[in-house]
Amino acid sequence: MASTDNLKEVTAGVAKVASNMWIKSIDSEDGANQDNPTHPYIITNVEQYQPTREMMEKFEIRRNQLDKSIPAGKKLETLNLFFNPTSESQLKKILQVGWPSTYDAVDVSFFSNANKAILDNPISYYKLLIVRVCLGREGVDFTLANGRYRVRDLNGVMTSFLITYRNSLAPNSTPPVSPFKSSTSTLSPASPMTTSTASTIKTSSSASVSPAKPKLASGQLIGDGLVCPSCGTDKNAGNTRYCIRCGACLL
Repeated sequence: MASTDNLKEVTAGVAKVASNMWIKSIDSEDGANQDNPTHPYIITNVEQYQPTREMMEKFEIRRNQLDKSIPAGKKLETLNLFFNPTSESQLKKILQVGWPSTYDAVDVSFFSNANKAILDNPISYYKLLIVRVCLGREGVDFTLANGRYRVRDLNGVMTSFLITYRNSLAPNSTPPVSPFKSSTSTLSPASPMTTSTASTIKTSSSASVSPAKPKLASGQLIGDGLVCPSCGTDKNAGNTRYCIRCGACLL
């Protein structure tokens, strides 16, 4: 079982990466405005998920299986999709044991549009998961209808970020705290994080920069792996071309 340390606070730059994933997912007709691109929702906190080594290895194995099953001339698609949990207990289980152990032998739906993932949930629980999903073959490994992806093997799903938000149309709502942290880690609803300023994320201009870690030899698995130029994670396997967190190209 994963430890309670698998969520960590992020820098302003990484928070912006996660926020932009939400913003880019929204259809133009959703009515997002310049002051709040995720309207009517306001991002109040971003945490990065750190999967266990076992989770990462299973994800890489599944991705390699799907890659080999793709017809010649086509490439495996891996997308950033969204999932809105219904309760703290459900969220905590997903973060602790992963998707396959949480939803054994059950198709789970993920959304290409973050706002629609929230609207599809009849229960207002103000947490949103951004996940990486390896799709495979449509009709075999997944189905797609109106931006809803139903995935059959959840070993091909990896959580990247946990976002806390509030609904500007329900100003009295209070976002839940992190399932693994005290209430001090969640921002006040009166202090939302926007894409134009990341003052809610603690950073230090004098922080030392760690030297880049060497890349692994081709085919080597999990360890001190490839460093992502976008989000900075160093837990990518040596035999993968894309960041397991944000999906950026590593080559």
